[in-house]
Amino acid sequence: MQLVQCFLLGLAAAGLGTTASIRARLSNLININPSINIVNPANVTILDTLNGSTVSNASSAPDISTALDIATALNGSNPTRAPLNVLISQAYLSTIQLYHGAILLEAHATARSRPALTPAPLTDVRLIFSYGPSRTIYREMQQWGVWGPPRVLQKIPPQDDGALPFEIEMDIVEANILLRQAGFTDKYDAVDVRSPTDVPQQLRQVYYIFAMVGDGPSYVAVRVSDGWVNPSDTLSIGDGWLSGNASSTS
Repeated sequence: MQLVQCFLLGLAAAGLGTTASIRARLSNLININPSINIVNPANVTILDTLNGSTVSNASSAPDISTALDIATALNGSNPTRAPLNVLISQAYLSTIQLYHGAILLEAHATARSRPALTPAPLTDVRLIFSYGPSRTIYREMQQWGVWGPPRVLQKIPPQDDGALPFEIEMDIVEANILLRQAGFTDKYDAVDVRSPTDVPQQLRQVYYIFAMVGDGPSYVAVRVSDGWVNPSDTLSIGDGWLSGNASSTS
């Protein structure tokens, strides 16, 4: 149990959330992904996300088999890659420090080349903020984990999005797992994080909305609050990301 607690504390120190929230996320992942084995450990490899090193520790503790397996489940195919929801929070906070009153409305991730089966190729990420009634702030990720400067446009922000929270509890990797567990196997070429307001009141929550490519539904939404998965054209990709290339203004 001490090993598990140390691992949770390490993930918390790396910025992945509180120990309680990480424990809950691990429980959900283990429940829906039986391939994550937490019994009969061999050599435990713990990834130190603070300095990039690893520590190998032969252990017989029955609580965890491979910390690397769980880090991979949390972060995607590359366990050293920072989760998207953490990066969104960082960019949100740094943006409002520069532009007080800015409100994050959408986070949009898209693949650079072809549709994908996992979130890893979705490396083109754009955030869309409202900044008063007639200005929109766009912020793009230049490479994974590195945000470009905010661009302020004289443009009315999207009108069909509610404010996103500073901390989005679910990461895109978890949303993808829930999508697949629900039986949706098609590829997708874009994912939005948004809280649509042009839907019935009971649906006004934060979602990961996958733009699917294939013979199935065009959009599948994964609700952040409880993992509910729903194919629906009512919950679709927002339009705020489509026109963010006009000249900026201060």
